[in-house]
Amino acid sequence: MKKRISELDALRGLAALAVVLYHYTLEKPEAELGFNMGCMGVDLFFIISGFVIFMTVEKSETATDFIVSRVTRLYPAYWLAATLTFSLIIINSLRLHKVIESPAGILVPYIANLTMFQNYLGQPSIDSS
Repeated sequence: MKKRISELDALRGLAALAVVLYHYTLEKPEAELGFNMGCMGVDLFFIISGFVIFMTVEKSETATDFIVSRVTRLYPAYWLAATLTFSLIIINSLRLHKVIESPAGILVPYIANLTMFQNYLGQPSIDSS
């Protein structure tokens, strides 16, 4: 039985809202209302993640169990987001009649991004945020 801590879920929600408002008001006058501090939402996510990851480690019987639980939790959503971003880049290039000089020139960074280790592979992030 999974035990959820509702207070952590509430903090995650507040952190997500702070980040969304930060991005939405970036370089707009509304940022002066305090939304420019939304970047602290990312810090809050890291704090919560550290706590939750430790809980996952405690529940895992082996290191392999822990790694499998993290990979199956993180990668599917990441792959979906990276593929959506890649697709939108291609669609936008076609819409703006931009010539894609080399299919490998955009395919290699995309594939590298699917590993989550694109920086170590010397490839740019598919999405800067």
